[in-house]
Amino acid sequence: MRAATIVALVAVGVSATACAPSAMPATSAKLETPVAPSVVASDAGSVDAGDAVDASAMVTLDALAARATSVAAGMREAARGEIAGDAAGATNATTATRVIARADDRDVCVRVTMVARPAAHAWLADTRGDVLSDAAEATDATLGARGPVCVRKGDVVSLHLESKTPFVARFVAWQSP
Repeated sequence: MRAATIVALVAVGVSATACAPSAMPATSAKLETPVAPSVVASDAGSVDAGDAVDASAMVTLDALAARATSVAAGMREAARGEIAGDAAGATNATTATRVIARADDRDVCVRVTMVARPAAHAWLADTRGDVLSDAAEATDATLGARGPVCVRKGDVVSLHLESKTPFVARFVAWQSP
């Protein structure tokens, strides 16, 4: 019985320190290996480079923010917005970038939920361009799906979107602390 109590206390201690800043590695290496996030494949069909994208049928920013309880419990909203990308043509991809969080005075962890029409490649990157989380050709994805992605003090997390066709994407980002 005493051994079971000690094991339980050790397990609680390990889980309590898992998200503490002191538990983060001292190196500036990637803190999350890119994993396959929750992604819904696009069935929106192809869009010609000259077509405008109708964003009226997309999930609203408020509806994305309402996912906080299941996606980012305990985190605060850091950013939300809409990004439109106009592709230059069939052989050139358009990339749009938005800064999501700045780790000015402490380490920061983030999660992002996004929807796009049509599907777009989405990823989170730090200042050096290291990919922190990735969703290939997604219409609805959570970046940092298996846990928040984190950066050290002084770093920045940016959302990147890329498509060969014009696209519109909406996102909500949460961060802690």
